[in-house]
Formats: sequence, structure tokens, C-alpha cells
Amino acid sequence: MGRTHTDTEREREREREREREREKEREREMEIRCNIDGAIGIDPESGLVFLQRSLERRQISNLVLSIRASDQGSPPLHSLATVRIAVQKPKEAQPRFLRSTTVLEVSEAARVGDFIGLLKVECAEGLQFTLSKNFQAIDGRPPVLVNPTSGMVVLDAPLDYERQQAYNMTVTATSMSGTSSRTSIILAVRDENDNAPSFTKNNYWGQISEAAPVGSVVIETPPPPDRSAWYHHTNDDGEITRPLVITAKDLDSDHNANLFFEIVDPPARNIFRIDPATGEKINCPEI
Repeated sequence: MGRTHTDTEREREREREREREREKEREREMEIRCNIDGAIGIDPESGLVFLQRSLERRQISNLVLSIRASDQGSPPLHSLATVRIAVQKPKEAQPRFLRSTTVLEVSEAARVGDFIGLLKVECAEGLQFTLSKNFQAIDGRPPVLVNPTSGMVVLDAPLDYERQQAYNMTVTATSMSGTSSRTSIILAVRDENDNAPSFTKNNYWGQISEAAPVGSVVIETPPPPDRSAWYHHTNDDGEITRPLVITAKDLDSDHNANLFFEIVDPPARNIFRIDPATGEKINCPEI
């Protein structure tokens, strides 16, 4: 019995289906099994391997790929191969500091040789770090030393917050190919409580009437004749009217410079009180 028209059409349809499957197989005959974000591509017919996504900033030194080659037989057969790709840094790559400005804070009590910070650079192989001579320092000397190969910053001179609170310097990183990049270093000096308060006078003189009520302010009196009295205030009768205020100063800053006044002598504490914040002297109990 011969083949009918229907059988022929069915056979042709099955053949077309097989052809579509073979076409799909050809498209997949060479595929990359282990790829990173699709960075590497391969031509399915020629087998040419090419880069289809940037590898920049991926911190990859090697790529290991699995590639399959398939034939078009029925059934199709295939084999696997391993491809290893070494990722090289371009020789002309310009070094890049991770920060355009690096702020380093260090105590004024830090010692010479103490570690302060580390300059981080992309393309860090074979770099030479150089500290610029263009900076502002009271004594003309850079306060830090930058290791020329590692970028490590260490203290190279004593610091004094009261003399200079900050330093602005520039560091250049140069690659072996001659390309370079710069970053600014701001060295912020942190104040320490290393200065004792000092009184503005060695001696103070004052007076108060024994009939003065409790809470009366002690009045400043003239110093001995051999001392100047230009700073005293007087009323129309020539009497001194300026309150006795104990003054002192501290070269430190912020809370390290906040002064607190107190009377040390126990007997005097029973008679006088001093404002702890202003240094104004007041009599307390009855005299």
C-alpha cells in the first residue's frame, strides 16, 4: 500500500521540526559554561573568543571557562574544553587614588614614627609615592613622611596644636610607565590638654567693709606704690569701684580650655566665695 498525501505532509513536518532543533543546537554548539557577568563571548561558528563586557574594577586576575563543541549529527555528540584567560593590567594605566582628598587626624601628643594612615591607589603595582614640597608649615618642615613604595604615612616631626592646627599637602603616585595621579592630604591636629592655666597677674589685691552684707562683691584695691594702677576704675570721689575678678587663660582649646575657679585655703572658704566660672570674688558668711 502506497504512502498517502497526509503521510507525506507529516513526514515533511517532522523533518522541519528536526531542522529547527538542529538550528537551535548549532546556536548552542559552542557555549561558555563558566562566565563572569557575561564578560567573555564566543562566536558559535568560528569559535572566536572575544570580550563583550568591560573587566575594569572587577579585580580579576584569571578567568577559567568551560566551552562545549557539538556536531550536527543525530544524535548530536559534543566535547568539553577548558580555557584559561589571564587578565593583565595595562602598562599605560594611570594610577588612581581612591579619594581625591584624604583627611588624617592625629593627636599632638603622637610621637615621631607613629603610623598615621595608608594611601590607597588602584593599579598599585610598581608605584612611586612623592610628597610635594609645596605646603604651609610654620617651621618649613613637613610633619609627615610618605613611604615611597607602600604609601604608608608616618609622623616625621613633633606636632603642637597651639602653633598649627592643620597641614595641607599633596602626594603624587607615579607608575613605572610614567603616568601619575595626585591626592591632597589634610593632616588635622587634635588638641590635647597639655597646657596648664596661667593667671594674668601674679598677685591680686582687694578690700571689703566688715559691715558689708553677705554676697557683697570684693572691690579691687591699688597695688603697692611700685606697681602701675592704670587699670583701676574710680568713682567721682577717687574711690576704686572695680570688682575684684581673678582672671586666667589656657592655651588649649574647646573643653580643655574651660576654666574652673575655686578657693584652696580652707579658712578662706569660710569667709569668701568665688564664682567658679567668672573668677569674681564674693564674701559669703558674716565677717
